[in-house]
Amino acid sequence: MKSKKIYHNISVARSYLPNSKIELVTNGDVLNEERLLKLFKSGLSTILISVYDGKEDEEKFKNLCNLIGLKEKQFLIRN
Repeated sequence: MKSKKIYHNISVARSYLPNSKIELVTNGDVLNEERLLKLFKSGLSTILISVYDGKEDEEKFKNLCNLIGLKEKQFLIRN
């Protein structure tokens, strides 16, 4: 999510493709509650978070997704 236009780009894609599945793959380094909520409010369907730093990071991201109320089908944490 280096580009701050990601929210705009997701929103535009959603407006043109209202029934499409929009996914984002990230390492999660810059994810926090505010950014994650904003991604889904912009129209994101699913986030796939690749975890490289162990079980603690996996739990951290799972807790973050649960904290904002994501359903299991809306996120995938990959080791």
